[in-house]
Amino acid sequence: MGSGKVTDGQGLSFAGKHVTVAGLGVSGIPAAKVLHGLGALVTVVNDGADERSRAQAAELEALGITVRLGDGATLPDGTELIVTTPGWQPGKPLFTAAREAGVPVWGTWSWPGACAAPERPPGWPSPAPTARPPPSRCSPPS
Repeated sequence: MGSGKVTDGQGLSFAGKHVTVAGLGVSGIPAAKVLHGLGALVTVVNDGADERSRAQAAELEALGITVRLGDGATLPDGTELIVTTPGWQPGKPLFTAAREAGVPVWGTWSWPGACAAPERPPGWPSPAPTARPPPSRCSPPS
């Protein structure tokens, strides 16, 4: 039998890691659910707070995922990693705050073999050589 711990296949456990997902929608909701299923402490931030966003938030909150609507600009306390959806532009204040705090930013299109800050915290994997890098925080793949 296995250890009961779920990892990304690279020996990295998300259990107990504080992960912020930037944006609801097509890729943000599945990313939040997968990370939560891997044991991460997930907070989803979203700029909008319309009826659709509130319904999406209610779905995630029912699973135990924290959602902040109307506040996509501030970095949640304790964030160790941001997973961003494609619609979020690299100049957003959330990413500026992450850069200043040394928090890696991964894109949903390349997660979990995503790019991370050059000064990754101990235990975070190296960027995958074939991953498409987010517009900021990563060097081009080799």
